[in-house]
Amino acid sequence: MRLLTHNFMCSPRTKAYPLRLVPAEIEMIESAYNPGFVQHVLPRIEWEPLRATALACGLGELPPSPPQDPNVDEDVWRLLHRILLDTHVKEGILVSPSGAEYTIHNSIPNMLPKTAADAEPKHVPQATDIMDE
Repeated sequence: MRLLTHNFMCSPRTKAYPLRLVPAEIEMIESAYNPGFVQHVLPRIEWEPLRATALACGLGELPPSPPQDPNVDEDVWRLLHRILLDTHVKEGILVSPSGAEYTIHNSIPNMLPKTAADAEPKHVPQATDIMDE
């Protein structure tokens, strides 16, 4: 699973975001540097979760805010390409904010709940519940 994919994932049960990555095995698969793609996808990236994930994977520290000018910050753009596209999590765990864990095996995250109880979303009171009483 690429870290680009990880940045878009949320808990299937609660839709909670972000999922904390606990990597057990990472593989670097080098791809041709594509600054245009990285520039195109950057506005969709959640920056703080990406920074935390890069640190958790030992990939280096990203700056506090996303780069703006590819001509000025080329080193950061190359690092982003390496983090988002070349880093593949082979084995590990994704942990939702509620504590639910999802395993990653052979680069595939298993987002199915482990038990039937995990499959049932907990009821969160809504304004309409009060109105029905």
